[in-house]
Amino acid sequence: MEVALGSSFTDPGASASDAVDGDLSTSITVAGTVDTNTLGSYTLTYSVSDAEGNAATPVQRSVLVTDQIAPVITLIGANPQAVEAGSTYGDPGASASDNVDGDLSASISVSGSVDTAVPASYTLSYDVTDAAGNAATTVTRSVVVSDQTAPVITLNGANPMSVEAGSTFTEPGASASDTLDGDLSASVVVSGSVNTAALGGYTLTYDVSDAAGNAAIAVTRTVNVVDTTAPVISLTGDNPLVVIVDNSYTEPGATATDNLDGDISASLAIDSSAVDTATIGSYSVTYDVTDASGNAATQLTRTVQVVSSAPNAPTNVTMSIGFKRFQFSWDASLGADHYRLMVNPDGVSGYSVVAGADSITLTSHTIDIPVHLHNWPAARYMVEACDAAESACAGSAEQTTVAIDSVAAIGYFKPGTASNDDNFGYSVAMSADGTTLAVGAPQIANGGAGAVHIFYFAAGSWNLQQVLTASNAGSGDQFGASVALNSDGTTLAVGANAEDSDDTGSHFSSNGAAPDSGAVYIFTRSGATWNEQTRLKAATTEAGDDFGYAVALSADGNTLAVGADLEDGGNDGINTPTNNTETEAGAAYVFNRTGTSWSEQAYIKSDHSVWYDHVGISVALSGDGNTLAVGAIGEDSDALGNWPAECEAKAPVRCLYTLVTRGVGPSRRCSRPQMLADSIDLVLHWPLVAMATLWRWVPRRKTATPPGLTQPRIQAFWPVLVPPTSLVVAEQLGASRPISKPRRGLAIMITLVSPWH
Repeated sequence: MEVALGSSFTDPGASASDAVDGDLSTSITVAGTVDTNTLGSYTLTYSVSDAEGNAATPVQRSVLVTDQIAPVITLIGANPQAVEAGSTYGDPGASASDNVDGDLSASISVSGSVDTAVPASYTLSYDVTDAAGNAATTVTRSVVVSDQTAPVITLNGANPMSVEAGSTFTEPGASASDTLDGDLSASVVVSGSVNTAALGGYTLTYDVSDAAGNAAIAVTRTVNVVDTTAPVISLTGDNPLVVIVDNSYTEPGATATDNLDGDISASLAIDSSAVDTATIGSYSVTYDVTDASGNAATQLTRTVQVVSSAPNAPTNVTMSIGFKRFQFSWDASLGADHYRLMVNPDGVSGYSVVAGADSITLTSHTIDIPVHLHNWPAARYMVEACDAAESACAGSAEQTTVAIDSVAAIGYFKPGTASNDDNFGYSVAMSADGTTLAVGAPQIANGGAGAVHIFYFAAGSWNLQQVLTASNAGSGDQFGASVALNSDGTTLAVGANAEDSDDTGSHFSSNGAAPDSGAVYIFTRSGATWNEQTRLKAATTEAGDDFGYAVALSADGNTLAVGADLEDGGNDGINTPTNNTETEAGAAYVFNRTGTSWSEQAYIKSDHSVWYDHVGISVALSGDGNTLAVGAIGEDSDALGNWPAECEAKAPVRCLYTLVTRGVGPSRRCSRPQMLADSIDLVLHWPLVAMATLWRWVPRRKTATPPGLTQPRIQAFWPVLVPPTSLVVAEQLGASRPISKPRRGLAIMITLVSPWH
């Protein structure tokens, strides 16, 4: 049997019976004891004998003294327990004691957790078991997490802060942080206002509450509206002011404005007491004012010059225009010590002294005009006669420049070094943005190897940026015979129609195996530096083809058209095999750029190739690169207008071929004899083709002069409007100084100005 430790043990006893003696229970003897204060197993032995001395078999009882009492857990700290949200929670723990094992606190297990980031009620359970396996009654603690801490507001900017009266006040704001909600700056509420139109102190109050409703301690900012800006005085009338001796001085006055007080001109203190109009000399008049806040304006001073009688104004002023100069002359003025030439360059900026023309002692002056800087229709000039001290100057009537009369004064570009027969200006190209100019000089340097000069316009003037030459320059290559720029002036194509290598595509060499076959060089600009990107040749290279005689670029610089007017192919149309059966029939080529790589896209012939047609003598591309015009100076049909009729009976009639949209075949636009398409220009966004007409039968490498045309004859060129369905002549323009020279009018460009200029 089991007996609880520490309890009282009562032996339940035993009974005994005998066959003769009957009930012998009272005669039973018990041996052994039980100590209930000590755990263990105890044995009790029960014995008895009858009257005859017969002993019963002894019977034993095992008594187990065991631990049957559970330990007791006692919480440490409060229950329930309050914890601030966002803080770190530390469990205060519990103690446990057992009647046998004693202190079991270290064996207590705690289940449950507390998340202080989330306000709520949490339960922690405490359990322990003694060595005998007696489990204590579970004890729980309630932990209540709550937000009881108010947010904190911190002002941005100064406090107190000052704001200038009349200015715009921008509230610098405040930040607010909360232990649980984090950044509450966006929830800060500002009460109060600041009136910068009224001096004084203003209070702004900043408040905020967190999600638990805890209100921050309100923070205030004091904003003082102050006036520290001084008023501004502006003189009325001239300074210096000239007064003729013995005349009275009339004060022209001044104005004064203040950012807060407004117009305080009436408060001006003007001191002109020093002016003595009876005595020639220079005198000072002072102007002072103070605003209501005591801010004093910067004192202004007017100089009053008391002088003798002023010189007479110059009369009979004349202005004549010469090459790169204006010349002025006038009659002498009574009382003048010297003269000044004044200019108002645009009619609105006002007059200033022309550089170097501030002390003219003669009655004439010449101005050199190095560059075209004037607004010609609006520029004004005036001659002033002055006394020795320039205390009095009298101006002449204005002299006005007129655009049409000023053309003679416009200067020109020249290379840095010039030599005979350089042919500088043989070809020109201007970027669409008007900042980059390319000028070819195909006979310059090394026996006609050629060069291209790049000029750049910046800060009101043109300057030479770089001189370009071919990477494989050879004598007589004529590098620069043709040039073309894209719209922003970052890609340049240069034709060298007498280059001699037999390369094809974009290969490079200088073998001289195909004399005068021609090449085109592509340059690109990075910053202010130009570099050669590639050199292009036709897919089929033949000596004397004149490849590169004409070039044109699209606006983005990714499409290139090249004319080879002496190419001999007798084939017709686009991308057909060449057979060299028609001498100098001519051809055009189209190249495309992808990234930095160029490839030939099209080989273009007329739809009826005939010897000496010279297709490709001129080429032009639309801005998007999808429309190409090709000139054929020697085409011989007698068709008129834009009909593609063929008749080889009359020569030399000239023809313009156009390719409309990529992938569509060529269409012929033939014309009457006067309209020779020796040079053309195609303009994006306007239905306009300009064609220069030129009797250009001059000896060339492969062309003999036709009978009866022994002298080259200048004709003219026509801007030709091209509506959607017709071709008409808009106007015939001739040279202002016609001279019989072989290549006058060889290249032209059209720029639209309002819309013709």
